[in-house]
Amino acid sequence: RAQYDSYGLVKVTHFIGSYFIWIVFAFGFPGNIASILTITTMPTISSSKAHVAILAVTDTLAIVSRVTYNEVSGHRAPLSTPGCNIIFFVQQFCVAYANWVVVAMTTERCLAVCFPLRVGQMYTRRKALAVLSAFAVMTASVYVLLLWAFVEAGDSRTGYYCQLKPRYRAYLRGQVHYWLDACIAHIIPCVLVLTGNALIVVSIRRARRVQRSLTSVVDRGGRQSKDQRQITCMLIAVSVVFLLLNVPNSAFYLLKDRLWPQRPPAYSYSYAQYMFIGRLVHALTDANHAVNFYLYFLSMSTFRRRFLDSVRCRSRSQRSGPSSSVHRTSQTYMQCPNIHRDSARPDTGTSAATAPYTRRFNGCGSSGSVNAHLLKSFNTPPYSNHYHRASPARASNDSFLSATSHV
Repeated sequence: RAQYDSYGLVKVTHFIGSYFIWIVFAFGFPGNIASILTITTMPTISSSKAHVAILAVTDTLAIVSRVTYNEVSGHRAPLSTPGCNIIFFVQQFCVAYANWVVVAMTTERCLAVCFPLRVGQMYTRRKALAVLSAFAVMTASVYVLLLWAFVEAGDSRTGYYCQLKPRYRAYLRGQVHYWLDACIAHIIPCVLVLTGNALIVVSIRRARRVQRSLTSVVDRGGRQSKDQRQITCMLIAVSVVFLLLNVPNSAFYLLKDRLWPQRPPAYSYSYAQYMFIGRLVHALTDANHAVNFYLYFLSMSTFRRRFLDSVRCRSRSQRSGPSSSVHRTSQTYMQCPNIHRDSARPDTGTSAATAPYTRRFNGCGSSGSVNAHLLKSFNTPPYSNHYHRASPARASNDSFLSATSHV
């Protein structure tokens, strides 16, 4: 045992299991809260914004549940059996459901790029919420057994931890649930996200040409086209990082039995490698819950401006400034006050019937005709807008290797 504890991999594994989640929390929790606040301050909530908001909430719950179990078990505080069941269910549900939210985001962007004229009818906000609800039900049905499958074990001297009840151990550690968990949580979402992004990349040039021809006539259409491009770039960034951080976990599920046909002997160097790889790939999955806000901030100028305005407590009227058409129109009237009707007395060449309805514009460069600046102001478009801490008593705990528990 002393030789096993001297291995460098064992020390790195202990650091990842005990402290890496706090690094994820330090970056992910404030970032996800900032994403939620930024989205809620936007005037309208489209399907894309709904995806971002729900993903931020899910990532926050995943991080908080992991930190809670890590610290409670590490400080030898009792969890209680209901607490064990709730924490493990929330952990597994949020990890899997966050991946399916990314799948929904990829699907929405794929439709927007491939069918730019029909996406408004094909994928409305109501349909987006229905899809996300269906994914939530599907994910919860896979892990609902975890709500009563664990029991608290240990004591105040050795520390408390959660372990599977004997009658559920055969199923939850068996091949059926193992591959069901692997496919729902990692493999299928990775395949769908990769396929969706490939379709987006193939179709993006054609979609851009169509969008330019339809939206280049007016300025507002141009802004909408620019916003759609930014959302697409943001989604691609989120998807690429998602694949980089989740593919290793998927590969671990697929290759673990081939790399280790039999369980390595306890306290051997091969066992240290086994534990290190397992904790590392799950730590990468946890890191995926912390990076999305920074990807939004770097890839979307609209999100960046909205976040900075929220931080500075600037109101919508302060953001809009004095450039709206209503403001310009009122300024025109104040600068050209001599707009009036002629009297009822008919002038030479003007009939008595039409004289009362004749307008003259005096001053501001208007010689008996409508002021060009006034017309321009009316025609200008308006402003647009688990982990559990390693302990000596549980140094050999390898529950993360089951299909129902991450490191």
